[in-house]
Amino acid sequence: MRDSVKLRSKELGLALLNFALVLGLLFGTQALIRGRVADTEGLVILSAVILTAYLAGTRWIEGHQPAELVGKRGVAQFAGGLGLGIALFSSVIGLLWIVGDYRVTAHGAVSGLATGLFIALMVGIIEKTIARGFLFRIAELAGGTWIGVFVSSALFGAGHAFNPGASVLSSIAIALEAGVLLAAAYALTGRLWFPIGLHTGWNFTEGSLFGRSVSGHETKPGLFAGTLKGPAILTGGAFGPEASIFAVAVCLAVAVFLLCELFDCTASKRRCGPSAVNTPSRRIRWPLGFHARLFKGVYTNCGPMSVMVMLRQVSGFIDPRGRII
Repeated sequence: MRDSVKLRSKELGLALLNFALVLGLLFGTQALIRGRVADTEGLVILSAVILTAYLAGTRWIEGHQPAELVGKRGVAQFAGGLGLGIALFSSVIGLLWIVGDYRVTAHGAVSGLATGLFIALMVGIIEKTIARGFLFRIAELAGGTWIGVFVSSALFGAGHAFNPGASVLSSIAIALEAGVLLAAAYALTGRLWFPIGLHTGWNFTEGSLFGRSVSGHETKPGLFAGTLKGPAILTGGAFGPEASIFAVAVCLAVAVFLLCELFDCTASKRRCGPSAVNTPSRRIRWPLGFHARLFKGVYTNCGPMSVMVMLRQVSGFIDPRGRII
């Protein structure tokens, strides 16, 4: 146990050092390009800097290959996430249409779809590298997989608290729907491409297909123009559909399914989900030390109720603070 704790502590320290250097490069690059390049070009530069720094830092500082980004199935995993993201947001719009709060009023042009998809991809790369490649991985090293899910989700919600139209409820919604879902996607596959694709598909569908505000930010007219009117709990109010109870319910349901799949993979010792071929299989990573027996007991004894019990157990251990981009 002592050797395992020492090894985990070393991994954690090197990951924190890598994270600090990447953040320094990110903030430095932002300062250099601010006001000098257009927004789209700026996103390209930032995503390239973060990806390059992450790959180099993981290899030369942490001393291992970044398995979460390399491998032959990256394209297939990205495509799977992209399709799931498109389907999830489309289902939210479908539910809003069923209750009469959303109506299509006109059709737009397809000329902006490629640009919208590209921008969504760049944002997905930046946010997922920071939120999952670093925050989730560091929290998982410090306290185990469930701490990683909880902390990264909480910080992801907090990072959207300063967006236009944001409120306490919208931040909680983002933490529950996007934070838990994307953390579950990464925890299950051990790869960044699946959550990057999921995030890209969701933002692309929300902004470029349906022309709705993305996390409070207004977008250009989409492929479909429509009206969204109704109670804020259904429509999301000024923040947009991401703060809708429909979005929370749909995404949280899928997240629970992915987490249950992770439980099943760990119990049966088989490879998981989209990472099942040519990539390391994912397992629940238990915290070392005092809390190990508690978490293993919850996992072993609770059966189908284990996800809810786990959330209740970890809620007293973390005080999430801070902001992500």
